[in-house]
Formats: sequence, C-alpha cells, structure tokens
Amino acid sequence: MTWLRRTRSLWSTITSPTVPDTSHPTRTPHPMRLTPIPPTTQSPMTPEPLTLPTQRPTTPPMQRPTTQPSPTPMTPPPLPPPAVRLFLALWPGAAQQAPIAQAQHAWAWPPRARCHAPADWHVTLHFIGQVPLQRLAGIRAGLQVTAPPCELVLDQPALWPHGLAVCEATATPPALVQLHARLGDALRALALPVDSRPWRPHLTLARNAQGAVPPGAMAPVCLPVVDYVLAASTGHPQQRYEILARYGL
Repeated sequence: MTWLRRTRSLWSTITSPTVPDTSHPTRTPHPMRLTPIPPTTQSPMTPEPLTLPTQRPTTPPMQRPTTQPSPTPMTPPPLPPPAVRLFLALWPGAAQQAPIAQAQHAWAWPPRARCHAPADWHVTLHFIGQVPLQRLAGIRAGLQVTAPPCELVLDQPALWPHGLAVCEATATPPALVQLHARLGDALRALALPVDSRPWRPHLTLARNAQGAVPPGAMAPVCLPVVDYVLAASTGHPQQRYEILARYGL
C-alpha cells in the first residue's frame, strides 16, 4: 500500500497546475520609453538652392579702325656740335729735327712701342681739350701774349709712367716760365680750363714704351723759343696734329 501512496502522490504532482510562490513578490519591469525625434523642417536629402555669382556686364569689343594709322617716325637725337681738340705748344723747326731723331734712335725700343714721327714732335705748353668748333675763331684771337725769347735745352731722357718715353729739360728758363703763366691767364680769360699740376717741359719720343731702355746720356737738343702755336689733334695716324695758328714773341 505504501508504493500505491507514493505513486498517487507523484501523479498528483505531475498533473496539478503550478501555483506561483507569492511569498517573494517579483518586480514587474517598466516598459522602455522612446523619446520621439521632432521632424526636421527640411528633408536631409533636399539640396540647398545654388546661388549663382552675379555676372558683370560685358563691354562690347573695341572696334578696330578700318585703316591702320601710319607709325610716327622716330626723331633721331640731335648730334653734338662739332668740336676740336686743342693745345698750345712749342714746335721745333727743321734745324732741330736731326738732333731729336738722334736722341730717339739712342733708345732701345720694345716691339710694341709707338715712336712719334718728326711731324709730331712738340713741347706742350697748355692742353686745352675739346672745344666747340664755333668758338675757334674767338680762341685763336685771344691767345696772343708777349714774353722774352729764350732757349729750351732738352738734355734728359726719361721713361714716365704708362710707357711715355720723353726727353726733358734739366732746367726751365725764366722767360719760358713767364710765357707759360701768361698763356694760362689768357686761357682763363676765355673761360677755358688750365691744368693746375706743375708743368714739366718735355718732348714725347714714343708711347706704349713699357720696358724701353733709355740711353745713359744724350746730346742736348736746343730749341729756340721765338714763337708758339695753337694746334689741333686730327686723330689720323698719318698726321696726328695740325697747326691752326702761330704766334711770334
């Protein structure tokens, strides 16, 4: 009978409904609340309207003239007035050319030296420089001065800087110094330049004579100072100078 009781009890447990245990109350979960998103005023897929830039008013193209204007001829710059390069000098005569030629031949010249021809030999008194040709007549008339005649003795060969080979005077006669000073005053009266450097009377024998060997001594060249000349540089190798006026003392 015992086993029958156990069987009935087991069968009652299986077939009876399950009664929940109310001794421990369970918490009912609250449902999740979703906050609604407010609708946007504009759909995200709607494109924004494009703002086109304001176009500037176009100017009509320039109308080319039917006939091309003739080009304006260019006016050449005015040419400088003709000028002449002047200087005052003592000019040796025919009697002095032989002693000068002897002094020139006594030098040992390098190949590049340019020896002056007899027609170019002179002793510069004053270098004037470039003057307008239109002033030449007034200059020629304003250079007459007086001074006692004298004699210049060239007895010293020398090689100056820049390859200038000369024969110069050991002493300058006072009358020649006076002539040089009076010509300087005449040039200033004509508003012409006067070199302020000390004057050393000399006769140029050659240029570009670097390395030339002068003679140990030379025969003196005596130049009588009885007149002087106004000369011009020609720029021609055949005739470097031209005498424009001669003034007697």
